[in-house]
Amino acid sequence: MTLPTPWFVVVTSPNTYATREVDAVIPRVLTTLGGGERQVTVAEIDALHLTPAGTEPGYDRSQVDRWFAMARAELATLEDPDVRLFDGRMVAVMLPVLALAALLGWWLTR
Repeated sequence: MTLPTPWFVVVTSPNTYATREVDAVIPRVLTTLGGGERQVTVAEIDALHLTPAGTEPGYDRSQVDRWFAMARAELATLEDPDVRLFDGRMVAVMLPVLALAALLGWWLTR
């Protein structure tokens, strides 16, 4: 999975994060993922608590949370290359296998 360039909508809403905090963390994540000096870890992403923007304009929370979840997955593969992530490829393989197994079981027991 390739991490998309971070781009977040700035809105005035209770569901936003302070832009300064988000903008301070993103370069550290991108440097680490780009093969530069390790500046952030999965544990730091897990412990990240961003301040709500309050009445100020801020980044949409759902977009920021989604981007950091993808960044966390990428960092996890750097820290432990043998990490197995559940993704669409697993579903594309397992559903037909399970359907075939169910069909075979039904055919053998009829």
